[in-house]
Amino acid sequence: MSNIIMISGATGFIGRRLTARLVDEGQKVIALSRRPEKYQPYFPEKVEFLHWNKLHSGSWSPPTHITAIINLAGENIAGGIWTRKRKQKLVDSRLQPTGALVNAVQNMPVKPEIFIQMSAIGYYGWGGDTLLDENSPAGKGFLAELTQQWEAAALEINKLGVKLLIARTGLVVGKGGGLLSRITPPFRFYLGGHFGKGDQWMSWIHLDDVVNAIQFLLKNKPSYMVYNLTSPKAEKARDFFRALGRKLHRPSWLHLPEFLLKVALGEMAKETILISQKVYPAHLLKAGFEFRYPELTHALAAIENSQDDSKKLME
Repeated sequence: MSNIIMISGATGFIGRRLTARLVDEGQKVIALSRRPEKYQPYFPEKVEFLHWNKLHSGSWSPPTHITAIINLAGENIAGGIWTRKRKQKLVDSRLQPTGALVNAVQNMPVKPEIFIQMSAIGYYGWGGDTLLDENSPAGKGFLAELTQQWEAAALEINKLGVKLLIARTGLVVGKGGGLLSRITPPFRFYLGGHFGKGDQWMSWIHLDDVVNAIQFLLKNKPSYMVYNLTSPKAEKARDFFRALGRKLHRPSWLHLPEFLLKVALGEMAKETILISQKVYPAHLLKAGFEFRYPELTHALAAIENSQDDSKKLME
């Protein structure tokens, strides 16, 4: 008998790949969406879409027993300048869906076995050269506070007797979205390069390893609550962009100084493209998870090879 897995954020970058993988495994997926009529044609027939508005569960509470819930919902942190309105939207897009899902679980006569809450390594704030693992303290700043609130909203699940797992995800690289979709366009015009001094640590992970890690957590239900979803080998920014440039057959020479980025992007620059976070997935490795792409060069090569011969990594 296949499991029934409900996913919020199934239409996003990670959600699309995860949903396809689960369906291929024979699992039944229930996807929550504000516009199911728009996305249903692009998903396998085995994926059932339920309409929801992310604010309450009344219109979409499923009639059957759900094995697991995966909460991927949340606006893209880098989707716009951090105005006061934008920051509130980032908060609401995380806390409201999480609250709605917790409320749905409260009303389920049969509770799911597991609830996977996506979070982010922004939880740790500025780390400099310090190695950060799941036992490292929470940092300071907007993103750190946002992720703390996000995770706290999901803690109510524990009180309902459902196993809660929190996945703090790093910079995701993969085809069709994520980090590469934002940083490769300048290379197209030979304007590629790192931001700031280039000595900040970038904790990245291949999209396939994100999906593999989530599947690993679903199947094994390991003992820890929090897991860092990052490659065990973080890269300095200058090295990351040089590796990307070599793969794209473009130079990585244009280095934008910190002060210009701070003038243009303000707080957003400090907490995203200039932040240094050397994050280590200690709990995943202790649980026995094996990364498919621990090396950046192999990850970039896999992304390039996954595309048609007529396409480039930059497209």
